[in-house]
Amino acid sequence: MPLMRYRAVLIGAALLTSHGGCGFSDNDLAKPRPSAEDAGAAPKAAPPSSAAAFATPGQAEPASQAGSTNSPPAVSSEAGKPPRAADLDSLSAEEIAVQPLASKPDEPLSPADRRARSVASLLKISQALEAYLAERDFFPSGSRRGNTPLLSWRVELLPALGYESLYKEFRRSEPWDSPHNKKLIPRIPAEFQSPERFDACTNYLAPAGRMTVLDGIEGVERGGFADGVRDTILVVEANDELATPWTRPNEWSFDETAPRRGLGALREGGFLAALGGGEVVLVPASLSDAEVRALFTIAGGEKIAAASITLDPLAEVPADPPTEDSPAVPQQAPPLAGADAEFSPVNLPSAVTPTDAPSASIRAGRAALPNQIDQEYARQVLSEVFKESYAAARTKEDRLAVAETMMGYVPSAGDDHAARFVLLDAVRKIAAANGEVKLARKACDRLAEEFEGDFTSGTIAAIKTLAGGAEKGERRELAEWAEDLMTAAYDEDRFLQAKEAHGVALSLARNAGDRELVRSLMMRQTEIETARREYSAVAGALDMLDKEPRHASSHLILGRYLCFIKGFWDKGLPYLAAGSDARLAAVAEQEVLIPPSTGQEQIALADAWWGLRDSYDAPFREAIEERAAHWYRLASAQLPDGLLRIKAEARLQEVE
Repeated sequence: MPLMRYRAVLIGAALLTSHGGCGFSDNDLAKPRPSAEDAGAAPKAAPPSSAAAFATPGQAEPASQAGSTNSPPAVSSEAGKPPRAADLDSLSAEEIAVQPLASKPDEPLSPADRRARSVASLLKISQALEAYLAERDFFPSGSRRGNTPLLSWRVELLPALGYESLYKEFRRSEPWDSPHNKKLIPRIPAEFQSPERFDACTNYLAPAGRMTVLDGIEGVERGGFADGVRDTILVVEANDELATPWTRPNEWSFDETAPRRGLGALREGGFLAALGGGEVVLVPASLSDAEVRALFTIAGGEKIAAASITLDPLAEVPADPPTEDSPAVPQQAPPLAGADAEFSPVNLPSAVTPTDAPSASIRAGRAALPNQIDQEYARQVLSEVFKESYAAARTKEDRLAVAETMMGYVPSAGDDHAARFVLLDAVRKIAAANGEVKLARKACDRLAEEFEGDFTSGTIAAIKTLAGGAEKGERRELAEWAEDLMTAAYDEDRFLQAKEAHGVALSLARNAGDRELVRSLMMRQTEIETARREYSAVAGALDMLDKEPRHASSHLILGRYLCFIKGFWDKGLPYLAAGSDARLAAVAEQEVLIPPSTGQEQIALADAWWGLRDSYDAPFREAIEERAAHWYRLASAQLPDGLLRIKAEARLQEVE
């Protein structure tokens, strides 16, 4: 299935005023901010010419000057101390020339809008850090003279964000507040600004302290993440009193005894953070100090997966997030409808909810979803037909008999899509409320087969309702149903829905005591999280390549997604070959430029892929290993008996 090209709305300009601890007043913000020059880094290899629709890339045009990339960098630390407002008192507004990024809105932004904008900025920062780590193998720590920090790691990250020319203007042998460097402070990239700010200070800080990414003056090497880079926080959104000029080498100071001090005042339900691997999460306020500490330490030895304790940063924050002791699956079914019930008798969400995005691939032959007017008319007509029989149904069996009758009338609706939709939706609700798994699934499957749209949330609602009164065997059946939903959503790049279905399937499998299914689902968890993280970076990479066709970090993002996540190697290899990961680029270029045809050539390419596998975490490791196995299989079929064939067959046995 080809990947649907989408474009996320990434808004970098802040629209609310809150200067926090940066030390500026409203009088400092009088004139329009000077625009920053920025350009993408020079290419290392000939990249694909366009990101459009993931077509097989061709030769690129020469790189050109681009506008703002909307990619935020990060900040370095000064002896691990939090910033103070008084530290800027020696610099006048004229010296720093801080200017507003935009005028105040007539109406304040909603908390949800501010959260979305902050997540967008952190996402850009995390993607740039992922590209930097892939290329350099260590976290950026900024420039220094001996042991004295001079400029923040945010400045060091500018090229990875596409601000190459701005980066070159800094004198990296001088401190951040030297006469030359302080003139560049107003040129803060929009990605570094919290949506509550209008100045040149940033709330996006890196943790500094023992066993964090900035443990001392050097950034940690990639191999130093013993707990796993994808389970470690690289950047936090700190409270306003800790905001610091973006070029200043100052960070959020990690305190093991109070691991969330200075965090959590800006967003409801917790604080935002960027993990390694390009993931942005909400760290919920409900976590224990031990769990929060585990997210910050790079080698604490804690066996905690970040995906299992953090939340989606844009999802509605639950009042009491589900825990292992209180699973998300309800324990009791909702009350059944009585004699006075209306035609839609069960209090379940509609089959298609407002949060359900259209599917990334629409199966041929499905009808468009009927509009609300047609649906309402169909409900009124069908209510006249079935209301009396449903009201007279006093038992569970009677109500299910009415649902079966409704299902029998679906073929009679013919091309009246509104009637078919309303009938199936009513059957789904009645069957779920009365504990009939097979009929509920039949109705849900028919809805998904016959109509365009994503029915995942409505189906999960039915599964949760059914789980309330399910026996042990039925819970396993429901878990397998949720697993099927998860797989379908994953295949169509709907990773939020896949994650939702996975959580329900895992909870049901545990309740059913099915250890084998639990183990299988736990393995899929990392796969879904990695795919979602990689996919979330795709839109930004596509936008960047529209402006800067040779942007190596964006080629790497697209190549990894197409090859390692989706398995589209023919389309993804040219992107990897033009990407910023030199090791991957070299092997991908070897495969693209000189496709191997003989057994000796094929085993040489297989060896090259095999040699990369230990340099990457799951599931990238498995994807690279399988690519090597692909070439070992082809080589084994051509090679004569001998050492090379023995080697190929031994490698295949190791994989299988």
